[in-house]
Amino acid sequence: MSATNQLPVPYFELDETYNIVTRSIQANQAFKQAESFLDLLDIGSVEKVKRFFSSRESGKIEMNMDTIEAPYVLHNMFVNWDENRIHVICIKQDGNLTELIEKVQKQSRRLAQTDFELLEKKEELEESLSMIKQLSAPFISISSELAFVPFFGDLDEHLIKQNQEIISKNVYQANFDYLFFDFSGVGNVTSLGMRELLRLVQALQIMGIETRVIGLRPEHAQLVHGNDIQKRAEFKGSLAEMIRKHM
Repeated sequence: MSATNQLPVPYFELDETYNIVTRSIQANQAFKQAESFLDLLDIGSVEKVKRFFSSRESGKIEMNMDTIEAPYVLHNMFVNWDENRIHVICIKQDGNLTELIEKVQKQSRRLAQTDFELLEKKEELEESLSMIKQLSAPFISISSELAFVPFFGDLDEHLIKQNQEIISKNVYQANFDYLFFDFSGVGNVTSLGMRELLRLVQALQIMGIETRVIGLRPEHAQLVHGNDIQKRAEFKGSLAEMIRKHM
């Protein structure tokens, strides 16, 4: 019996192609049977070990090995070249370190799952917010010539962007002449919201639609004052007054 078989550590003798020539009893007890030493490595460690072997340097390297007891066990590998033979000793690192690595891997998987769940919740929230924005600017047909869009909540760029396509489509399909935007239910008005409303009014003008803005409160009028939208739309009156005028 070869003396190497009796070494009290997992030992391997490899040829130049990394095939196992001989192995110690301890190696047999720790690792499964395999022709190639690379088959005993975790797939993520294979290229790392191949690069180290190809350098033909002696030294130490860390890698994960697939043991009989458990996969992905971290080992220190001590390598020495002797002409065309590679002598390798594999020492399992402290169990606490292996346990720590497993905990880190488990935590990483948990975080990945949490990220996916948060993404799902984010998408659900965005869908709900989109629905709220659509309900905050309902399109109401009053007659064959006149339609009415009451705004509710804060008038910002998201409210206009969310509803401009629906408004334009409804106006085009029904061939309305007038469209009223009612600010009676509006809270805050942002400058970006007014800018997007101006763009919508300009688009409606191109389609031949006259717009009226009604229900303005004093705090809203301050934002309208000096804005180009004053040149594009009529700002006065209440809904009842506008209906009496156009019906």
